[in-house]
Amino acid sequence: MEYVLVPIPDDPTAAALLAGRAAESRIEPGFDGRAHAPVLARAVETSPHLGRLIVNRRQAVGIVLWSARRSPLGLRLAWLYLAREHATTDAYRWAIDELDRTVAGVAFAVGPLAGLAPEDEARTMRSLRFAPFARSEMALERSVERPIAPSDPRVTVRRVRPEDETALAGLHEAAYRGRFDRYLFLEEVDPQRDALRHTADMMHGRWGPLLSEGSTVAEEDGRVVGGVLTVRTPRGPLIVDVETAPDRGGRGIGRAALSSALYGLAPYGLGPPFLNVTDENRRAYRLYEGLGFARRLGPSREWYRTTCVSATPHGD
Repeated sequence: MEYVLVPIPDDPTAAALLAGRAAESRIEPGFDGRAHAPVLARAVETSPHLGRLIVNRRQAVGIVLWSARRSPLGLRLAWLYLAREHATTDAYRWAIDELDRTVAGVAFAVGPLAGLAPEDEARTMRSLRFAPFARSEMALERSVERPIAPSDPRVTVRRVRPEDETALAGLHEAAYRGRFDRYLFLEEVDPQRDALRHTADMMHGRWGPLLSEGSTVAEEDGRVVGGVLTVRTPRGPLIVDVETAPDRGGRGIGRAALSSALYGLAPYGLGPPFLNVTDENRRAYRLYEGLGFARRLGPSREWYRTTCVSATPHGD
């Protein structure tokens, strides 16, 4: 097979063109590839170190791009694209094998693989020890008239405070322990350090300024047993974390914390709050639907490597 992976050159014209075609080829409910193409082309120009060109006989015929967010599990492929005349199962399999060999092991990959039928894509990815999962973006479609009270009167819900950070990190670690979503965003092997890092990122602006009016903590006997963190983005309030202590599940704590956060946001006119959810997490999906969220983007077609991730997304 006469393909090679090469760095994106100083003149990224060909890479930007392929990146635009990659965006336009993505088929995903609610996703406008044509609108995203210029964004992806600019990303190639500003971060060429996060990708490779696939070259055949000195002609660029494909592109692979990965996330800047580092993971100890391996690469997160955001785009893998081959021009139609080169889009075969063997070529895509070669591309992932070559990334494994020359860059780093691939842990996650986003589909669909342009030019392949879904059944051919599935067969190719499974041969490389990948399994499927899906993610969706959900947005609030109706207002919350008043906060929902927890079913247990011993639990109180209040607005988050800066001094809650350590307790929220502990809650984050416990809530995501052994769960598939922890692997999606893993940055530190040690779970406590990873939870501290993620909580600090959420509370100190990595994803956008924290909206304290839309961020809540649920307490029972002085212990933090639930929490919601929301940040401001150009698209509106993004709910970046909803969590409940595992030993307090089924008591309406997450529902109460989230409804209180939504109620707190309502007077500010910031637009519909939105969040992202792994579709296979049916418990979370039902919670969000029950509070008035509806899918507006997705489900995506994504893949995780079973040799890297020990949990499955089908636990709920």
